[in-house]
Amino acid sequence: METTIEEDYISIISILKGLWSKRRKLLKIILVFFVIGLFIAIFSPKEYTSGVKFLSNTSSIAKVSGKWSGIAALVGVNLNTGTENNEIAPNIYPKIINSIPFQKNLMETKLNFKGADSAITFEDYYIGVAETDLVTNTKKYTINLPSTIINLFGEKKVDRRNILLIDSLEFLSIDQQKLSRVLKNNLFFAIDETDGVISISATMPEAIPAAQLAQRAQVLLQKEIISYRTAKAIDQMNFIVEQFDTLKLVYEENQYKFARFKDRNQFNITQMSQIEFQKIQAEYELSYTLFSELERQKAAQEIQVRKDTPIFTTINPAAVPLDPSKPNRIKIVLTYLIMGFFFAVFYGLGIEFYKKIKTAWIKN
Repeated sequence: METTIEEDYISIISILKGLWSKRRKLLKIILVFFVIGLFIAIFSPKEYTSGVKFLSNTSSIAKVSGKWSGIAALVGVNLNTGTENNEIAPNIYPKIINSIPFQKNLMETKLNFKGADSAITFEDYYIGVAETDLVTNTKKYTINLPSTIINLFGEKKVDRRNILLIDSLEFLSIDQQKLSRVLKNNLFFAIDETDGVISISATMPEAIPAAQLAQRAQVLLQKEIISYRTAKAIDQMNFIVEQFDTLKLVYEENQYKFARFKDRNQFNITQMSQIEFQKIQAEYELSYTLFSELERQKAAQEIQVRKDTPIFTTINPAAVPLDPSKPNRIKIVLTYLIMGFFFAVFYGLGIEFYKKIKTAWIKN
């Protein structure tokens, strides 16, 4: 047992001596990684992040219901009695943000960049104005060279003319597909499960566009939530309004007809005139009753639309950030130093292992 421990101790010492003998080469490797990290830290472009936090009355209700409904069901209590069928679950919000129509609307967001005479859209900026930074180009043609080649030969052109003939289809050009990936990387969504607070943050090369993009994403998401929540009530209201307008014309026509008949037959007391009077009066009263009922339903449905419209409370509006969120230059340099240290150690251990294998191979 003592012999085994002593042999292991000697083996460790020999490994450490081998690494020490190669210290200059290992230090060069670490220095190379340090230079790479310093290069990336210096030339990485600045990025600014702006976020907005808001609360929806529907998200809090849905959260409480979703959290406790399963437990309450065990004791025979239903917590979903107050939840409408058109309630939208908060976990659907990320899917809305990543949907094609939502992202196409975001691409049309006008942003104010430095040096631009007027506001330009997100799409126009990244297609015609934005310049690829040195670090991205370096990665593209070094580390990411295989994927760059694959994308170059793997891109498929889509015949836009045939697709545009069908209005019901959503079409994304190749540039828009690339912008969609940029949006997914630059736009972040989160919802706090404890209190239902919704957070949206946007990252852009400049501070003002970052705040504008976050604010625009908030507005678009709230519109989508309102549209979903009120869709059923609005459809019903449109139907009632359509019937109301039609019946209003009928009611007004019967009203004038009834008034004209009374004016013309004030002193006519024949049986035929009485029968005609009762007939016209019945038509007038029926149309008035139907008109009054639809008017009541119309007012009630307008109240229902307002009731179904969710209320949003902005807790933290999108503010223009003063300091960039990226890059963290110290963190980048330290990360590459640590990577260089471990790479150098494994490189030295690999050489020692190779030498031992080679010696054992020659002996045998």
